[in-house]
Amino acid sequence: MKKLILVFALMTMVMASSVLALEWHTANQATVAWDTVDKIVDTDVISYVLYFKIVGTDIPILAGETADLRFTITFTDEGKYYIGVATKRVVADGEALESKINWSDVNGESTPDPFGVKFYVKPDQPKNLHRQ
Repeated sequence: MKKLILVFALMTMVMASSVLALEWHTANQATVAWDTVDKIVDTDVISYVLYFKIVGTDIPILAGETADLRFTITFTDEGKYYIGVATKRVVADGEALESKINWSDVNGESTPDPFGVKFYVKPDQPKNLHRQ
């Protein structure tokens, strides 16, 4: 019985660590891409709304909107960020509906390789280099 509990505990730890595995990219920009979403009816207009949020907050910040299947976000403030994308559907009468946001840190079918972006401002280059 103790061996069974130990095996279960080890399997749980391995599964938890794989779910929480997150790849961090250090850059001031991140280009993300996603799969297309089909129209529900032919008159629909589909676009994608991009967001980012600072790690430790749950406040989505609008980064932009595009009809393309890729988008580049540029960060100006130091920090760690998650990126999100939602589908926007505009129906024939002009009403807009938006899906849930697919966040980059959520492991699953919609984000098989979770990731985040961290940005740090580089220091200035030393000046007046000379021999002493």
